[in-house]
Amino acid sequence: MEKIITLVLCLSLVLSVAGFTSKAEASEASATTEKAEIRQYIETNVALLKHTFDKLPKQSTKDQIDKVIEDHYKKYPTPQGVKNTSLNELDVFPELEEKYKKLKDQNIKLQYSTDEELNNILEKVYTFKKDNSTVRVLLGEIGDIQVMEHTSTPDNSTSKDASTQAVTNMERNTVTAYAVLGGARVFNVWAEGKFQYDKKKKTVKVVHKDGDYRKFIAGSLLQIEEKKMGESRVADQGKYVYREVYSRIYVEAILGFKFGGVVFNSGLAEVYVGAGSNGATYGGQKKL
Repeated sequence: MEKIITLVLCLSLVLSVAGFTSKAEASEASATTEKAEIRQYIETNVALLKHTFDKLPKQSTKDQIDKVIEDHYKKYPTPQGVKNTSLNELDVFPELEEKYKKLKDQNIKLQYSTDEELNNILEKVYTFKKDNSTVRVLLGEIGDIQVMEHTSTPDNSTSKDASTQAVTNMERNTVTAYAVLGGARVFNVWAEGKFQYDKKKKTVKVVHKDGDYRKFIAGSLLQIEEKKMGESRVADQGKYVYREVYSRIYVEAILGFKFGGVVFNSGLAEVYVGAGSNGATYGGQKKL
C-alpha cells in the first residue's frame, strides 16, 4: 500500500511539474510573439514618422509641428494591443539599454549643436526655423518624440556695443514630451530669462526670470511635482562666467515619454536658458 501511495504522489508531482513547464513555455512563447508584433509596429511607425517630418517645410512653427504629430496618429493609430502591453521599450528593444545609460544625466545643449552631431547620439533630429524661433524635433528608434523650441525675442532698447553694459534678448526654452506609444502630448516645461552682461568686467547677471509647466494628460495617469520654476543659478565653468534660469519638475507617468534624449516613466526633468559674460546665450535640457 505504501508503495502505491508513493507512486501516486510521485506521479502527481511529475504531472504538476509538467503542467507548470507547459504553462511557462506557453507564456514565454506568447511574450516572444507579442515582442515581435510590437517591434514590427514600431519599426513601421518610425519609418512613417520620418517620411512625415522629411516632408515638412523647414519654416514650420511649433504649433504646425504639434498638429502634424497629432494628425499622424489619427491616420495611423496605435493598435490597442500595443497600447495595453505590460512590456516596456527595453523588453522589446534590449539593444537600447546601453545607449540610454550613456545619455542618462547628459546635458543636451541643442542650440549650439548641429543636426549631424545630435544625430550621432539622439537617432534623428529635425530643425525648423522661422523668425525668432528654432524648433528641434527629436525622433528616436522606437518612435519616441520630443520637441524643443528656443525663442530669442530682441530687445531693441539696449546697447549691444562691446564696450558697454548690455542686455540679451528674452531667451525662452520650451520642451514638450510625447508618449512613446500613441504619440499623445504628455507635458511641456519652459524657462525664460534675460541677462545683463559686461564684456569688459566679465560679469553677467539675471535681470528677468520665469518658468512654468503644463499637463496635457489629466488624472492619475500623470503626476507632476514642481521643484524649481524659473529659478536663477550660477553656472560658471572654470574662469568662464555664466548665469542660468531653469525650471525643474518631478514627473511620474503611466505612459513612457522622452525627455533629455532618454525614455522613462518617472524622474526629474529640467530645462534652462543661460548667458555668458560675452553676451552669448544658449538653452538646453536634461534628465536628472
